[in-house]
Amino acid sequence: MKTALVLCLFLLAISPFAFLIDTVSAESTNLHLFDGVQFGSVAFSPDGQALAGSGTNNIVRLWDVHTGVEKRRFIGHTREVPSVVFSPDSQIMASGSYDRTVRLWDVHAGVEIHRLTGHTSGITKVVFSPDGKMLASSSYGTVRLWDIHTGDEIHSLIGHTSRVDTLIFSPDGQTLASGGLDVRLWDVQTGVEKHTLTGHRNRVNSIDFSPDGQTIASCSFDEIIYLWDVESGIEKRRFIGHEGWVLSLSFSPDGQTLASGSDDGIRFWDVESGAKRSLTGYMNAVFDVVFSPDGQTLAGAGLMGNVSLWDVHSGAEKQRLTGHIGLVRDLVFSPDGTMIASTDDTRTVLLWELSQTVLPQNTRPNIRMIYFVPRDRDPQQDIDQKMDQLIKDVQQFYADQWRHTGSAGKVFNLKLMQMEMLSYITLLDEIQTHITII
Repeated sequence: MKTALVLCLFLLAISPFAFLIDTVSAESTNLHLFDGVQFGSVAFSPDGQALAGSGTNNIVRLWDVHTGVEKRRFIGHTREVPSVVFSPDSQIMASGSYDRTVRLWDVHAGVEIHRLTGHTSGITKVVFSPDGKMLASSSYGTVRLWDIHTGDEIHSLIGHTSRVDTLIFSPDGQTLASGGLDVRLWDVQTGVEKHTLTGHRNRVNSIDFSPDGQTIASCSFDEIIYLWDVESGIEKRRFIGHEGWVLSLSFSPDGQTLASGSDDGIRFWDVESGAKRSLTGYMNAVFDVVFSPDGQTLAGAGLMGNVSLWDVHSGAEKQRLTGHIGLVRDLVFSPDGTMIASTDDTRTVLLWELSQTVLPQNTRPNIRMIYFVPRDRDPQQDIDQKMDQLIKDVQQFYADQWRHTGSAGKVFNLKLMQMEMLSYITLLDEIQTHITII
């Protein structure tokens, strides 16, 4: 079975180069690496056409997911932007920044629609209501609700005594849940706190509503997962079994299974019975888990730079996407489930297009490398020969390894522009690769 190919070139010296790595094949199994800026948050547009990334350079960038081409940049924030999200109709994008502002942008025009002010500390999270009429934003101690069309504040939700890191609307949009040292449920229409869900002994890392909106799950550094009844605020069940911090959780689309990621790996929990299944083959700390839209696949992101895909029914790891060089913190499936975007601690974004096609065993990859030399530098005379030799080495090594094992990996040394560059090249079942150095 064919997986996406990852080619990563990591500079070991400071240089003016930025890398865009793109895999292309007749079956459209693609990977795009968006580098040159540190990203803190990524989001797919609900129509599946665009990917947004925000990060440490105060800019939000938008790419076409099919080509990897940057479409536009949204400039205005003066500090890091840790959260970005699209409206349900994909027409508006919201970004929350440590500059204490939330900005609403027209996605197609690239202009700022509203600047939402009122928070007294940096924004940690922004989320749209399911109907797209309201936006919620969180910071230290407060959550605010905004009218999207006017930009006016609707409610200021006060009660938390610490930074609020997690924020989510119920599926019907009537309840907003926020998590800090505890979990609080708010009536969206009145702004009144409905319940404070207490029980965790440490900071809440993740919360999620069941698809029917009747249950909310929460996890914490205290290694416990709680299920709460949304209407009454009463604890329904607690899941105990992790032997490490529980860092993320996600309900399956049918609401029957809860997945959790922890220091000690991934667990599946039957929501009704509480029965658990531990996934084998992934022993590293897992920082994010997310179900595919059809509920057949679970993606897990971990400590060692891997993104693994699991078959939900069998519990078998069916694919591992290798390419990140840092801890992977954030995963998101495209709305149709054909792509995954992932970010790591180096704030690099990888976009994967999943494929089920089969690679002929006698196929050799056609690897092309295109490079652009900055105008203020003269290229080495032998740069073409070095590039050509690297390409030949990659092709031959891949062909040999594929014949024996079905996958390959190699380290190459290349002296380019009088600087030592170590190219870590991991090859996983692909036909064509196009590397652009810009």
